Amino acid sequence: MQQDKPFKVRDKRKENRYYVDNEFLNGYAKYVGWQGQVVYHALCRHAKDGTCFPSIGHLAAELGISETSVKTGVKRLKELNIISARMRTRTSKGRGSNIYWLLDRTEWKPVSNWSNQKKEYRPLKSFPVKP
Repeated sequence: MQQDKPFKVRDKRKENRYYVDNEFLNGYAKYVGWQGQVVYHALCRHAKDGTCFPSIGHLAAELGISETSVKTGVKRLKELNIISARMRTRTSKGRGSNIYWLLDRTEWKPVSNWSNQKKEYRPLKSFPVKP
């Protein structure tokens, strides 16, 4: 049996961490769906001074999801004004990357009635667990 001894926690993540606003997880995550959640986390991870510029293809490969899912996530985040984005560059093959701005939560659209406005963003219902 382990005795209750005082201990000290060491956090070795000092250089490799990012943060996500509590308000996103507590209120907005359910409205942007899984695509918006994973994309937002990836953008937060890449952001320096609130901006980043990974391509859709890079995000898809990094997250292990399709480019369509990344685009869906970006679209939902933009609709709620959580991020802003515009085309940054385009290559000779027609591919490019966006520049993304992570907007302050005071800029985010309120979601109090969002489920009435956009049915596809209604939070998922819980399914009963069979015993």
